[in-house]
Amino acid sequence: MQNQTKFILILAHLLVISFSGRAQVTTDPVCFSDVQQVKIIYDATKGTSGLAGASKVYMHAGVIIDSSTGTGWEYVVGNWGQDDGIGQMSPVAGETDKWEITLTPRTYFSVPSNVTIYRLGMVFRNADGSREGKNDSNGDIFVDVSQSAVELIVSSPANSPYFVDADGTVEFLANTCGNVDYTLEIDGVEVSSVSDASEFSYSYTVSGNPGDIINATLSSTDGTTTDSQDFEIFIRAALVEEPRPAGIIDGINYNESDPTSVTLSLWAPLKNSVYLVGDFNNWQLDPAYQLKKDGEHFWIELTELTAGQEYGYQYYVDESIWIADPYADKILDPDDRYIPVSTYPGLKQYPSAALRSSWSDNRVAVFQTNQTPYSWINTDFIAPDKEELVIYELLVRDFLGEENM
Repeated sequence: MQNQTKFILILAHLLVISFSGRAQVTTDPVCFSDVQQVKIIYDATKGTSGLAGASKVYMHAGVIIDSSTGTGWEYVVGNWGQDDGIGQMSPVAGETDKWEITLTPRTYFSVPSNVTIYRLGMVFRNADGSREGKNDSNGDIFVDVSQSAVELIVSSPANSPYFVDADGTVEFLANTCGNVDYTLEIDGVEVSSVSDASEFSYSYTVSGNPGDIINATLSSTDGTTTDSQDFEIFIRAALVEEPRPAGIIDGINYNESDPTSVTLSLWAPLKNSVYLVGDFNNWQLDPAYQLKKDGEHFWIELTELTAGQEYGYQYYVDESIWIADPYADKILDPDDRYIPVSTYPGLKQYPSAALRSSWSDNRVAVFQTNQTPYSWINTDFIAPDKEELVIYELLVRDFLGEENM
């Protein structure tokens, strides 16, 4: 039962990535400041598409004031479930399932002038709140607010690392709120520059070998202030298809005769590639750590490990999503820093190299070879058949005081 549940969860998570659409929210203009009027356009068919066909749509929104990657809303506007007109959107003329609302961030959210607005956070709902529209991962949608005229708003490459075939092309597209000078460097060499413009575009033809990583930097400046963004361009390596060794199952497979090796296997139907990153390769994408494919399963054997050492690791699936191993018996989270030593002595520190801007990408799995077997105190317990079990997952820490842990 437990294994079947895990399979279903993995499949659901990966299928969301396969069939999710483009961005649910666009803005006009693309670049806007906190005191500039902006039209927010919501496509109800994208993301979770929970509001497709809705007769009325509301935006429930707030501002992020702590950082450019923050996710906590402040100065929220909207009364969830109330059909009171606050945050109500209008249908986009001539479009189906598209809605718009025009606002000026600082006045709409009543944010004091001494408070910086980095982003807008939003979700959408129908009149009574029984249906909602969120992003591809069923989470909040965020739109950045420009902090200066030179701030880069990059629409392509859409992510980093960005994968491309050998001899393929990478389109660089960016905007700024004002006219600036742009420079694009590839591996430290300038390949394109544009002066006194608010838009930049360049088509770069890749040269290199499969597995090579190309470093690109796009910069903008007005002569006084400069902004830049870095990109990793990863040239795809060939996928190796090879059956898993006998006896390998999904999850962590320890080698009883060799405490310096482990075989990892991931069930990922409908997926084309999986890479492994972790403490063993400095959290860097590397063709040597691309998993082999066996039907719907991907697998890899790691060798030359230190026996008894805990290793953090993640999978990068289909060049788009970072996940932890759902079969691992220990998962690290950035919030582990709040766990007292008295509650969990010797907890492995969350690896800083694994920290990414999206909270959903930050789960890290752990394996450890050569573990000391647990010594059971009760040796006469007879477990019922799996078919008779009802399994309830409980975080004990949330139900017991620290003195009982």
